[in-house]
Order: sequence, then structure tokens, then C-alpha cells
Amino acid sequence: MRYHLGMASVIKKANSRYWFAAYRIPQAEGLSKLVLKSTGQINKTKAKQAATDMERAAQAEASAEGEQSQRILGVLSRATEHASRGKLTASRGREFMREIVTIATGEDLKDFTIEEWANAWLDKQRHLADATQAAYRTAVSNLMSFLGVKRHHHIEAITSADIVEFVQWLRDGGSGRKASGKTIESKMKYISAMFNDAKTMSLRDSNPVAGVKLPAAESVVNRQPFEMAEVNQLILAAKDSEWRRFITLAAFTGFRMGDCMQMEWSVIDMDKRIIVITPQKTKREGIEVPLPMHPALYASLSETPPKERKGMLLPTISKMTSAGSRGMSTMFVKLMNDAGVSRGKSQTTAGRTLHARSFHSLRHTFTKFLVDAGIPPEIRMKLTGHTKYSTHEIYSHIDPTIMMKAVKSIPPLPDHKS
Repeated sequence: MRYHLGMASVIKKANSRYWFAAYRIPQAEGLSKLVLKSTGQINKTKAKQAATDMERAAQAEASAEGEQSQRILGVLSRATEHASRGKLTASRGREFMREIVTIATGEDLKDFTIEEWANAWLDKQRHLADATQAAYRTAVSNLMSFLGVKRHHHIEAITSADIVEFVQWLRDGGSGRKASGKTIESKMKYISAMFNDAKTMSLRDSNPVAGVKLPAAESVVNRQPFEMAEVNQLILAAKDSEWRRFITLAAFTGFRMGDCMQMEWSVIDMDKRIIVITPQKTKREGIEVPLPMHPALYASLSETPPKERKGMLLPTISKMTSAGSRGMSTMFVKLMNDAGVSRGKSQTTAGRTLHARSFHSLRHTFTKFLVDAGIPPEIRMKLTGHTKYSTHEIYSHIDPTIMMKAVKSIPPLPDHKS
């Protein structure tokens, strides 16, 4: 039998159940080369179609100009053979794509499993505040636990249906306790950001979280501030000088728990009576909050001898965690009970009881002090750091003397126990 260019045929070999493709590809000086390759097909009609496809791919490779083009078409030729034999899986297809990208650009096309991408994405978030990173890690850890062995599948394997089941898993307490609608909303925001990044990097065609309907967030109890007398009760009930300093710092700066716990003496200027920090929550934007000291805070800090004003402001507290049964939040609740300070209204959501008053209420307290003193909103936002970066820019040139006057306007603590 003679074989001509453009006329692929199929033949059977002895002891083989598959049809073989027989075709010629052009060589130098007008010659041609006979190729015999298995089509992987038992059906003759399908084998003929496979042979035709294989011949076209091989001829395109042979006639391509330039080494790079020939190598790329060589990969496509192998992909065609796999497809013709019914052996082109998604995994093998990605390998062929990686080869082509490497040949064309000289760079490897990164490929990830769901878990590999999750870890890589978390690693990219290291510039964020510790608390934010912790929230991201928890959400991702929940997703990996839910997926089980599927977390080792390719990143494209996770679907919107998986996300719907994950949401239900969170609601049912799969992570250890039932999650509220608000908690689920937060976790899904982080997971969505992770897959949006994957889509941006062309690792996925779509975000599986997009379009998934989340459970409605339950109404939550509003935070309530403490009164001045209650702040005094908390300070007086504190177990030692470090805790008294901790409560005073939070009440007269409005700084969040983490910022108070990790504060260093280096950010405190006792001569100018000012504290300058970049809160963890706005660390990414680099927003700096310069805050003049209230007399009560200055008096509290002055109890530490000048030669000891180095390192951590709260050495023991700085080594503790904020959450957990032995964390600062729990210990603060115990302090409130010891001081006889009410936790305010409560509301039970998803098996958890939330109270209107907690350590974070001290931040609300500081803002209330400023409001009661008649301080204009723009200065209050500057003092509390309650602003996005764009808003912060508008008010970034406020006269420091005005800010000092604002803080000094807060009434002093009572001199007697109440």
C-alpha cells in the first residue's frame, strides 16, 4: 500500500485490537517520512477521524518555520494524539499548556491545588495587621477542613455548589460551633478575595463565591460606652498597676485591644505628652494616629520611673492573647464583674450570647467623651482614626494645639473611690 501526503489511512497490526494511523509528513529536499501510530480506537470510523487529526497536527509541526514554532506545534501534536485516543484529561491538558507557555515565554506557568493556592495567597497577606491575617487564616482553615481530600485537587475543581455546601457546613457548626450570618458573611468575603486573586492571575476562569446567596446577617446588639464613673470603677478594680495602665490607656486613647497590648515605650513622648502609632487595622494604608495624652493617662504612665521606660509598655499583657478562655477579652469580662460594671444588653445569635459592653466599649467611651465635650466631628475622626485613607488626607493638617485642647477638655477622674 502506498501512502500520500494528506491521505491518512488506518491499518490493523497483528495481535493488536487498535487501529493504527498511517500517514506521511514532509521532510527536507522533497522527501517524506512514513508514520505509524496507534489511534487508541477500536472503532474504524473513529480511528479514521483520529488519523486525520494526527496527520494535520504532524504536518503543521513539520512545516512550521522557526524552532520555537516547531516545538509549540510538537506539543499540540502530542495533545492531539492524546485527544484522539480519548486520553486527554484535564490534568494532562494543563501539563501541555504549561509546556507551551514555557516554550513561548521562558517562564513556567504556575499551577496550584486548592490548598497550595490558599497557602500562597495567605503568604501574600503578611503585610496586613496580625488580627486581619488571623481572620484570613481561620476562614481558609475552615474551607480546607470542609473540603477534606478535595483540597488537594486542582484549583479549578472547586465549584459554586461546593461553596453553597460550605456555607451550610458553617451554619451547622462544622467548624466547631454554629456560625452566625454575620460571621459567615465575613468569612466568605475573605474566601472570595482569595479566588478573585486566582482569577486575576488566570488560575481560574471564575470566582466560585460570586453569585452564592449568603444567609441574612442577624441584627446584632449595639455597642454601648462606659460612663466616666464606670471607667473609674474598672481602674480601681484592676489587679495590678499594669492592668490599671492598660484600662487607662484604652479609655483615654480609644486604641483597640491589640494596639494597647503591643504598645512600646518608643511611641510615647512623655516630654511632649503625645503618642504616635500606626494602628494595626490601618497598617496597610500607613495611617498614623498622633494622640495627645489626657492628664489621667499621663499620670498613669508617669508612675513608671524614667529609667524603666523601654521595651513593651505592658510587659506581661503583651505576651497574652486577646481571645480564648484565658485571653484578655475573657479576663476583662471578669474585671467588669469584679468592678460591678454592667455588661449591658445581650442577644443570643447562633448559640452565642453577645453583650453590648466589652473591652471594645472603651473605644466607644473615648469617642463619647469627645462628643460630650463638643469636639467637631472632623477632629474626633482624626483622634480616633475612624477614617478611610482618602478621608484622612482631607484632615491631615489639623493644628496639634487644637487636638491637645480637645483631649484636655475631657473631665479628670474622681479623686475618691466610687
